[in-house]
Amino acid sequence: MSNLFTKISLVFYIILTLFFLPYFSYSAISLFGSIILVILVHKQTKFRFLTYLRFPFLLISIFIIYKEYGTWRGFEPASILFSTLVLLKIFELKSKRDIYSLILIQFLQILSLSLLVEDFYYLFIIFMSLIICFCNLYIVQQISIDKFLFKKSVKKIIQFTLYGAPIVIILFLAFPRYNFGGFLFATNTASTGFNEDLKPGDIAEIIKDPALVFHVSFSRRIKRLDMYWRGQILAKNDLFNWSKAKLPEMRNHQPIYKKYDYLVTHDSLSSGHLFTLERTRKVVLNSLGSLINLKGNLYYSNPIMNQKSRYKGWLGPELPAKLLKGFESTYLQTNIPKNSETLKFVEVNKELKGRPTDVARFLKEFFRKSFTYSTSPGLYESENPLDEFLFKRQVGFCGHYASASATLFRLFGVPSRVVVGYQGGLYNDIGDFYIITKKDAHSWVEYLGEDEVWTRFDAVNVVSPERILYGADAYFEFEKLKSRGRNIEEFISSRSGVMSDWRQFIQNIYYKTGTLFFNYDLEAQKNLFKNILKFNYSKSLIVFYLPYFIIICLLLVAFFFKRKIQGLLIFACINKYHSLSWKRFITLSESQLIEIIEERSENLENLIMIYQSLSYSRNESIFKELSFFPLAFKILIYG
Repeated sequence: MSNLFTKISLVFYIILTLFFLPYFSYSAISLFGSIILVILVHKQTKFRFLTYLRFPFLLISIFIIYKEYGTWRGFEPASILFSTLVLLKIFELKSKRDIYSLILIQFLQILSLSLLVEDFYYLFIIFMSLIICFCNLYIVQQISIDKFLFKKSVKKIIQFTLYGAPIVIILFLAFPRYNFGGFLFATNTASTGFNEDLKPGDIAEIIKDPALVFHVSFSRRIKRLDMYWRGQILAKNDLFNWSKAKLPEMRNHQPIYKKYDYLVTHDSLSSGHLFTLERTRKVVLNSLGSLINLKGNLYYSNPIMNQKSRYKGWLGPELPAKLLKGFESTYLQTNIPKNSETLKFVEVNKELKGRPTDVARFLKEFFRKSFTYSTSPGLYESENPLDEFLFKRQVGFCGHYASASATLFRLFGVPSRVVVGYQGGLYNDIGDFYIITKKDAHSWVEYLGEDEVWTRFDAVNVVSPERILYGADAYFEFEKLKSRGRNIEEFISSRSGVMSDWRQFIQNIYYKTGTLFFNYDLEAQKNLFKNILKFNYSKSLIVFYLPYFIIICLLLVAFFFKRKIQGLLIFACINKYHSLSWKRFITLSESQLIEIIEERSENLENLIMIYQSLSYSRNESIFKELSFFPLAFKILIYG
């Protein structure tokens, strides 16, 4: 028995680990592989000294946990520890008690692994893993010397699971979902977004990764041209590169009293800057975590308890910047060589200095003339890459244009800064939401207008307006097929079809189910019950037709399952007078049932006779069919 369970446990362990492979480090995977190899050698050779390696393996796992995460608390350390303990327990499978202990540790392992993920499709893997564990537990209890009752165990487990499903759903919806804080729920999260600095070629590398960043749904329609998702502000210039600096301004607060404008749900567990639209005046976290309101109308979040960031945003009017004294030293700072061609260019057009709107108009015309937008412009490795871009090659990606534009604004005496984030998104018609991926990574400029409002300037919208109008996904795919002679409008039309609809349908299911299941928190629970209580049932057509629907359903059930229902009613009536198990009841004939009653109830005898007549005769009237049920209920109530 122990040898068989060793094989079953190893196969189950390997399959489960393969599904969760992305969540383990190379060190942890190497440790698991080494332990499995030692187990296989031990089972073949029976060398006793191999069992003494269990304690060293346990120490190695503890060392790996602390090296990887710097703590022994949290879901990730627990997953490595329980995965190691499962393998170490397989070493000593000798009795039923050892197998019970192994299955218990496997339950804990599955629980720890389930807390690592928030992808909806992992629910099926976790569910099947639990089914296998319950089957193993049932098999151990039912095991005999010569055979296993495997089919029976699977049937029983599935049966019990279906019985418990309604209770689980009710508890999921109704059980109070209070937050008790992050005590003992430490987690390690990856930092999301961009680096602390910007080199013009950085974003070209980011867009090569098609990974999904977040979903967003709107309460009202927003134009794609206005979907600039601000993440970070870079204000320190170093020729063609930009980095973060302390912003010389105060936070802009404005009370908002309306429904939220958009809801963002991150696709991965991450801490860092939140991406919000321009003119966002209020942000509220719907997930567990801390929210920090930064200068420059930026937001930063640290999630806890392994919850993906989910937040609502409120849009408001454009507000003048609350600049601190001496802001020019930051927003007009440049680091340009004195012999730069860029300085000569600015000197030739010095009449534009200090006129933000005219400078913006001039730069649009300048970039429109001979510049080209490209995802692979090559490296700028000369001593002055800014001059090389502006006056020689004139080919670049969004980072090149943002860096050059912000520098030119400052040289013309207009305060400016570089903003990095995302632009646009892929719209899902079926679910009415947008998907923002790393392909949508973008950078642009904000300059201080005459009204002291930070105003967006995006040279890419001038050089390549199709990128902003149609979105990154469509534009970059079109660029790969540009040589086929079609324009972008024809290409966009050809992309829509059955396959596109199916893709959107699957994306919609994933988004809606994930939002419903993983983001069902205390606020969502309150809204659910509030809507139930506020619903105007008296004016609803559902309430008017509901009784008829229930009656029709009951009649259909009674018609198709009338013999089974009649049998259940007779069984219930007999048990009023004589204790009888269901297994024995189904083996007895009608005459034997009458003998059991022994003239205790004349009505019950008549009921059994009616049932016998209905079962063996097809010519009985409908009135006799209907008379059965009132008589049965009369016996159940009055005897």
